[in-house]
Amino acid sequence: FEMVHLVLQADGEQAVELARWQDYDAAIPRYPEQVFFHHVHENDENMSEAALVHSDFGLSVAWDTSAMPYLSQWKNVRQGLYVNGIEPANCIPEGRNAARRSGRLVMLEPGEPQTFQLRLTVLDGSEAVEAAKARIADLQANGTPTEGVMLDDYASQARKGD
Repeated sequence: FEMVHLVLQADGEQAVELARWQDYDAAIPRYPEQVFFHHVHENDENMSEAALVHSDFGLSVAWDTSAMPYLSQWKNVRQGLYVNGIEPANCIPEGRNAARRSGRLVMLEPGEPQTFQLRLTVLDGSEAVEAAKARIADLQANGTPTEGVMLDDYASQARKGD
């Protein structure tokens, strides 16, 4: 998993997993699911990118951070239910009441249009994987943290767990 970001864990009780957010092991019986929130970097066109990669195959997700400033990652390597979710969004999956309390709730009026760009790219071959990694490394080195991301409550929770 290649990413540009600050990463925070939704569940502070699983802090030991925070250092391994990007590692995907073989299936593990009774593995507790993990959710991570990423504060990504963006380029001058308000685009960011993340990729789930192996040496010669992967999937890249590039999206418009002005419409979707948040990125959530759901990781579950539980035996029988092995899954990874990557979700660019205008909020994080915390529920409407929690989002309202934190100031992250985004309300759209009935019928109000919301447009955004999202590109999924299959990375077929080691050259495509390396090119995606290079784009993401460039974002890390030259991009700027996405504006409008409010994760201070999770950051303070992470600091308490240190």
